[in-house]
Amino acid sequence: MFTKVFKNPAVKNLLYLGFCLVLGFGLNFQVFLLVVSQTEYANDHAFLDIQKSYTESNFAEFIDTQTTSANNLITYYDYENIQIREAEEELANTNNIETEKQKKKEEVSNPETSLKKINEAATKLEITEEILAKGEDKTIKPGDKILLVGDSIIKEQTGIVFERGLKNMGFNVVREGVYSTGLTNTAYYNWASRVEELNNLHNPDAIVVYMGANDGQKIYSETDGFYYNVSNQNWQLEYEKNVREFLEKAVIAESKVYLMGHSVASTADFTNKFKKVNSAFSLVSDEFENVEYVDIRDRFSPDGRYNRVIPFNGKRLYVKYADGVHFTKHGSEIAFDELQKAMADELEK
Repeated sequence: MFTKVFKNPAVKNLLYLGFCLVLGFGLNFQVFLLVVSQTEYANDHAFLDIQKSYTESNFAEFIDTQTTSANNLITYYDYENIQIREAEEELANTNNIETEKQKKKEEVSNPETSLKKINEAATKLEITEEILAKGEDKTIKPGDKILLVGDSIIKEQTGIVFERGLKNMGFNVVREGVYSTGLTNTAYYNWASRVEELNNLHNPDAIVVYMGANDGQKIYSETDGFYYNVSNQNWQLEYEKNVREFLEKAVIAESKVYLMGHSVASTADFTNKFKKVNSAFSLVSDEFENVEYVDIRDRFSPDGRYNRVIPFNGKRLYVKYADGVHFTKHGSEIAFDELQKAMADELEK
């Protein structure tokens, strides 16, 4: 009986259909399990990514916090070191005062010492008179040799523009710029000695000087052994001495000297320092026949303020770099134009 039933085509088809349904269900179930497992894996992986990102973010924040703390600590120690140095300088100045008082007492009680001081002063006066006598009005002409000296201003862009401009005017040019130098810290670099060496080496007919940007620092006084800040009135007196010593070495070679002044800077700090430097340049230059102070302030700041853009040769461009001190090529060309004007009177003679 069962044999007949199974042999029935309708039953066979029904059984085959049932088998396919069972098989299909089984496959669909396996696919379902696979999808569920992959979904769980993806979720776990995404969770791990989130956790990793969170950990990295916390670590970066931790590093930033530690870096800030370290910088604050460094700043604190720098401040402490400055306080210590200033205290040491103040103590040294106090000791120097006592030493000077003692020296003065000894000089007063010793007539020979006082007489020696008088003779030294007389000798210095004779040297100054000799320098001024040599400082006869000197003319320059194309073919003459011009020495360009200064700090980074001459070492870099402005020095290049000046050298090219002077050569185009027919002069032979020797340029020497030294970074971070000036007339304040003579222990670091002594321009008075160096310009004397350059004079002996090249025998120039004229010297163009552009320095002073680094001179707004403490200056040492050989007279009393003190260091004076730029805000102290004694700083001005000591700086004028250094400018005078430098110019004396230049004028001895009977060279015409053009001492370039500074324009208004972008910061009040530099502008105030430049005012003091310019004042010394102008005052001491008047003591020498062959020295001319080239004042460029009105050209760059006709309104007395810092101007970033100035028209020249049909162009309106930036005149200084971001530091507000060093000239761009455009600014250097304007400064050189002022030098040419100063030289024009000598060239016409």
